[in-house]
Amino acid sequence: MSFLETQLVTTVHRREHADGVSHEIEYTLWRDIVPEGNAFYYIKCYREARRDDSVKAELEIAGGLGNDADLAATIFSRIAAADNPPHPVHLKDIIRDAVIEYTAAVGDGRTVSTCLQ
Repeated sequence: MSFLETQLVTTVHRREHADGVSHEIEYTLWRDIVPEGNAFYYIKCYREARRDDSVKAELEIAGGLGNDADLAATIFSRIAAADNPPHPVHLKDIIRDAVIEYTAAVGDGRTVSTCLQ
């Protein structure tokens, strides 16, 4: 029995090729809904790097988006559309910095609930 309802919000696939290595990167925005109805957002980043017959894979999951759907969508869009696709190892730092930047820019007096790590 699960207390959370996990929902996939959106997915973006990116491909890049550099120095003989092909990178497949998938960004996914997720929402966990607790029984009281609150939703908490997080992003997963999965990357496969292929060179010849060798494959290296990595996965990172980053929270810190709290329960603000606008914050989650804005940051996810920025990450997914970046000129140079961020690799999983950088995801937590990127989200932390973006949350700080976003909450400082909101400026309308509201408080954004996040879980910065």
